Amino acid sequence: MKNNYDGTYSFSPSDLIVHMGSPFASWMARLSIDHPERLKGIEKDHDKMKVFLADKGKEHEDLFLQYLREEYGAENVAEIEEGSDNARLEATTMAMEAGYKVIFQAYLERDHFRGSADFLVRREGKSKLGAYYYEAWDTKLAKTTRPYFLVQLCCYSWMLEKIQGKVPDEAVVVLGDKTKDRFRIAAYYSYFQNLKQQFLQVQENFTGAENTMPDLSLETSFGPWGNYAQQLMDQLDSLALVANIRKNQIKHLHEHDVTTLTQLAKTNDTEIKGISPESLTKIKEQADIQLRSRGQDKPYFKVIESDNGKGLSSLPGPSNLDMFFDIEGNPFWDNGLEYLWGVSYHDPKAAQGKSYAFKDWWAHDQKQEQLAFEGFIDWTYQRWQQDKTMHVYHYANYEIAAIRRLSTRNQTRLAEVSELLQNGVFIDLYKIVKNGLLIGEPSYSIKNVEHLYRGKRTTDVAKGDESIIFYEDWREAGGNLNWEKQENGYKSWLADSDNFNWTPWETLKKIRDYNIDDCESTLELVDWLREQQQESGIIYSPIEEAKSNKAKTDAQVKNQVERELLFGRQQALVERFQAEEQLNKDPIAELLIYLLHFYDRERAVLFWAYYDRLEKDEEELFNDDTVIFDISVTETNQDQGVYLCRGTYNPDQPIRTDKIVSATIEGSDVSVNKIIFTEDDTSKGEISFEIKVADKEALEQSPLTFFGNETFINTASLENRICEITENYFEKGLLSGALATILNQDNPEFATLVSPLPVSRTHYPDDNEYLQAMIATIEAMNNTCLCIQGPPGAGKTFTARNVIAALVKNGKRIGIMSNSHAAIMNLLKELPNLLPHSNLAKVGGYGSNKNFREQFPEQAYPNFDYRNSMSFTEKKPYDTYDVIGATVYGFARPVAFEESVDYLFVDEASQVSLANLIAISGAAKNIVLMGDQMQLEQPIKASHPGKSGESALEFMLKGAAVIPDDQGVFLERSYRMHPDVCQPLSEVVYEGKLQADKDNANQSIDIKQAKHITKPHGVLSIAVQHVGNTQSSEEEVIVVQQLINELKTGTFTDKKGNISPIVDNDILIITPYNMQVNLLKEKLEGDLNVSTIDGIQGQEAPVVIISMAASDVAESSRGLDFVFDINRLNVAVSRAQALAIIVASEGLEQAHVNSLKQIEKVGFFIKLKENLDND
Repeated sequence: MKNNYDGTYSFSPSDLIVHMGSPFASWMARLSIDHPERLKGIEKDHDKMKVFLADKGKEHEDLFLQYLREEYGAENVAEIEEGSDNARLEATTMAMEAGYKVIFQAYLERDHFRGSADFLVRREGKSKLGAYYYEAWDTKLAKTTRPYFLVQLCCYSWMLEKIQGKVPDEAVVVLGDKTKDRFRIAAYYSYFQNLKQQFLQVQENFTGAENTMPDLSLETSFGPWGNYAQQLMDQLDSLALVANIRKNQIKHLHEHDVTTLTQLAKTNDTEIKGISPESLTKIKEQADIQLRSRGQDKPYFKVIESDNGKGLSSLPGPSNLDMFFDIEGNPFWDNGLEYLWGVSYHDPKAAQGKSYAFKDWWAHDQKQEQLAFEGFIDWTYQRWQQDKTMHVYHYANYEIAAIRRLSTRNQTRLAEVSELLQNGVFIDLYKIVKNGLLIGEPSYSIKNVEHLYRGKRTTDVAKGDESIIFYEDWREAGGNLNWEKQENGYKSWLADSDNFNWTPWETLKKIRDYNIDDCESTLELVDWLREQQQESGIIYSPIEEAKSNKAKTDAQVKNQVERELLFGRQQALVERFQAEEQLNKDPIAELLIYLLHFYDRERAVLFWAYYDRLEKDEEELFNDDTVIFDISVTETNQDQGVYLCRGTYNPDQPIRTDKIVSATIEGSDVSVNKIIFTEDDTSKGEISFEIKVADKEALEQSPLTFFGNETFINTASLENRICEITENYFEKGLLSGALATILNQDNPEFATLVSPLPVSRTHYPDDNEYLQAMIATIEAMNNTCLCIQGPPGAGKTFTARNVIAALVKNGKRIGIMSNSHAAIMNLLKELPNLLPHSNLAKVGGYGSNKNFREQFPEQAYPNFDYRNSMSFTEKKPYDTYDVIGATVYGFARPVAFEESVDYLFVDEASQVSLANLIAISGAAKNIVLMGDQMQLEQPIKASHPGKSGESALEFMLKGAAVIPDDQGVFLERSYRMHPDVCQPLSEVVYEGKLQADKDNANQSIDIKQAKHITKPHGVLSIAVQHVGNTQSSEEEVIVVQQLINELKTGTFTDKKGNISPIVDNDILIITPYNMQVNLLKEKLEGDLNVSTIDGIQGQEAPVVIISMAASDVAESSRGLDFVFDINRLNVAVSRAQALAIIVASEGLEQAHVNSLKQIEKVGFFIKLKENLDND
């Protein structure tokens, strides 16, 4: 940032980045230029990490320059010398016009911005320069690309446009390991343009007046001014000083003219709009105790005696084998690295830390991390076996999250971890402190809580971020390599860790000392908490889990035996993989090993979800959409071994009423079933459910809270199929047919001499020719896999039905598979009419043949049969059917492998897991994957290693947004959307390759006296002012009703030119949240289709209204990644034939981003909302 002293300022891309991270830091940067006298005596924070990275970054840049000189020849690399801005700009322009392959330190200018790009690299393509243009490359020391890297590259790309008349299509980040990450500029450009616009607006309006400074209480970062910001907040008595206060609560308090901690502590108000009475009481008490603690040597604290079993009453008594645990992690490592696991404990005879015994496990790569994890778990489990009253104490959730992640990712010590967690061995002290104490501190971090029970720390490493700097610096200097090679390193530590000599390893010793201090602080905290527990007369009384009296059925016992056999089969394969070096280095073998435990990892998340919810407080449970909170049972009637129950609950909860059909009662293992939600009374929620008579005791704890259950599906047949494939590959090293194409991620194989691909509109502009080319391509498949990507409204279902009909007429047998029966039937239901002389069957999904025949009467559908399972008759065996529709569980059955179909069409393949596809790959000679990975994704829950968690389509397309021409077919013409609706989706989501059918341009809305609806087609944004809404907004409901009223005064012109009045059926209302669905259904007039985004794929309407509901994504349920999910917004907007209307809180897009994906997501929403062009 620079004052030009002519009334203008010059800015750099770095200034944008500062503003992006902290508007306050940006404001301070401008203040330091305009009013330096006001900053006398104020120092910036000394950021050791920034200095460290800057030094290493320059070294990395120089090395990469040398690489480019060697790659392109030194004579083809221009280096822009230091000098005046004009001289450097002229030199850069001349070098670009001369066509150098690489330009180093290129100086660029545009409008107010100036900057030097690390590298410009020449690409072929038209521009003002000729048959080439330049793209920006930037070197970064990091191991992964950070969000601000792309903002910087977008700024350079924008500045390049001035010289070459073209924004480059892509930009490149060169990472610390020399990996070149390539990015499409279009995915990030709207975010950059919006950020630039905000930044310039702030600069234009800047006065330096204190009342224009960004509100520190709403900031998330202060850049290099953290200490000064803290001083200012202290001076201002900011509400942000109140521990555990939320940003939306601060906003509501500001609206109520409560702007300081003191005002909050002293207010007599018991009601503030947007804050529940319980939450208001909590933050008032917190503010009060902090106010009273000011000026004291130690903060005041207060024991909360009524803590619902979650405060001091949940603190167990002591055991001699208790452990006090802390992890040091390195976030710079790809996927993180937990490199030090430390435990303090009581044993004067053991190796000592500072004041207590100490044991540690070290890891400097992921293999060592697994060994460290296993060592820790084994030691912990062994101690627990000795004394079942032993506990492991830690502070906050980091340690448990790491344990869960490593056990599932590595599929190791799963049983031990599960048993330890189920039995409550791990105790999170943060939750006990938060629920059991009020402390006069601005934070409940352990460093703040320490003020109550210990003095100031004296270790060289004082904070967690300093340990990261120490550790990363040690690695960069080759410390980890020395640790591996030297005799007094890893080998010596493994041989005798208790007596290891740390003297030669000074950096690790400092980090170790810091970890010891953390562990011993945890130990001392437990001792202090027990003192408070005793002095307050609080007895250890954890929430007792009510046990069901149910015994295992014969089927459950059989399943358990089968699972034990399956686990043994899987474990044998894992051990062989680890033992054989050839398999170790084989990426296919590795993927198959990862896939073996795909289903286990998914189940583990469901298992742990129950325990996560047990730890939540009442407010968190109320806002959890998988929980029904505080049910008052109003009626119970016994009927043949069960109680039929009715109850009521607060309807303001965001319950997934469409998903919860069974549940577990909180604090028990008692199940309730056949849950039905009724809507007879909108003032209170009503529910009916069943519970076994033997479990009636659980009803006595009314009010009840239900934790919604996921439906359990036995995946043993799929897991055994993957075992079979893995065993065969390990034995023979060969893959056959479609499986080989899939696992090798190969292009499809054809029986023709010349590949029939590409099938594109360039080659086949006529619709019929295009369809015939598609049929010919699929007919030519030769034991392989082909992908068909069908964007919104592109006729995927129409195309598939006609292709299937043609194949059957040519004597081929067809299978249709998807995750859901509904998706299968969407493709299958019209085929009996297209194939009147063929035999078709649907397997499962209707419960009985009677239910099936109600929809498909035998007289009208004599060739369409139903089977409950894959058990066919002798009269009509499996191989006599020309078309069979079934889920993955059907096609995994033996009969499907014995008589494989010629083609298996997998619909909605973006929602089908790779594991499922591999499991049934032997059921077909050829596989056709249909779907769109840029619409709704597979409902994955766990974190999976490698590519094992990807969907079938995502895996085959290798991350591409649009399928490459040589790999399959992209249905590039949308028959649904007006071009103005299609265009932003095409540009951002589909690389500009999706085009609207020419007749779609006729689709429009005509309103004679429009007030809100200011355009006849395209995407329209309506801003609504509201604050504090997380999942529903009455303000938006009012606006939606106004829009509906206005729309119903107008007409819709369809693609054929027909004009009709707009009625309820022409309007589709979509929202991300069930809570907003319920509110819209309750308040809106008329018979309107209202749904969540998940429920409308496949639907369309002339007008779509999207109600975003949340006021602030940071405070919303499920956060930014859910609200601005590109796939979900793509699905929502693309339902519109003429007009999509986005109703959203004003400024919803002003969100703090933490990842590249989040920049893409916010940028896409901005593109839709603002219709930004590329000026």
